[in-house]
Amino acid sequence: MGRLQLKPSEAVQLAGNPETQKDLSKQVKIVFAQLAQRYSYSARNIMFASFKNFLALNEIELPLVGFKIKLERKVKPLFTWEDAERTISKASIEYQPIYRFMLWSAFDIERFVQINRDQERLPNIKRQLDDERKEWIRIDVPKGRKSSPPFYALVPREIAKLLPVLDQQGKPITSKNSIHYHWQNALRRAGFNFVHFGPHNLRSAWTGEATRRKLEPVVREHQMGHMVDGENYQRMQQDEAWVTEQFRRAWETQQVATIGEVETLREQVDRLQKVEEARKPADELMSTLLEDEEVQAFLKRKLGRTRAKTYVIETDN
Repeated sequence: MGRLQLKPSEAVQLAGNPETQKDLSKQVKIVFAQLAQRYSYSARNIMFASFKNFLALNEIELPLVGFKIKLERKVKPLFTWEDAERTISKASIEYQPIYRFMLWSAFDIERFVQINRDQERLPNIKRQLDDERKEWIRIDVPKGRKSSPPFYALVPREIAKLLPVLDQQGKPITSKNSIHYHWQNALRRAGFNFVHFGPHNLRSAWTGEATRRKLEPVVREHQMGHMVDGENYQRMQQDEAWVTEQFRRAWETQQVATIGEVETLREQVDRLQKVEEARKPADELMSTLLEDEEVQAFLKRKLGRTRAKTYVIETDN
């Protein structure tokens, strides 16, 4: 445990001796102070609970008076919408629709898995897709925790078409471990070395983009599934037409493109850049030739004949 290099039998022996008990207590405090810096809040609590159980089973009581550790939360690096798009493009083709849907809907893995296998809500999404006038599709979210209110999310119709996401056997992908595993691989391929960066950070990317595009805060929080108003005084999110209009305004300059279309555009840009680079030597050569006196004299004679010929034709007519 940390730098406390003690076997359980040695810990029991030190704790049983009143003279060495205080020293053991001090070492335990140092270890947990180190754990608080190196590990997350939940991991430290698990370790602390395991150690407390060990002490209880061995009937050991240590004088841990003043055992308080100040937890300094580390702010994770910013994960932008562009970072999310780049990571998704590096993911396995089979899992790209999952992450793309999670990005646009601001769903976590739990809600995505619920929707992806929900045989009651999927037909409703299909009926909405049949209406070609709809730009944004409403997806009713199954109620999660008892305290969470029922809500819906809006996604572009091109994103709603991705549901359900199927595996190679034609079954809905619902394995949370697989979704995590493929996401970590995509992060590495995209060049990100962020620790503890899971698919949940797609929600952060969506929130940041929605804020940047000045989406109404009540709509943004409603899409995230947060409690907008404990007393339910602010009910604007219940007006679906108003919410849809807010989304349309915020994203009217953002065209929804598939990953394949994005890659095609990138290839076209690369080809144009290569053509432009190939033209540069020719343009430089042309500029050099135009500065030559003999070339200038030849062009004058040539242009002179052309203009004279044109003048004669016009005069005869």
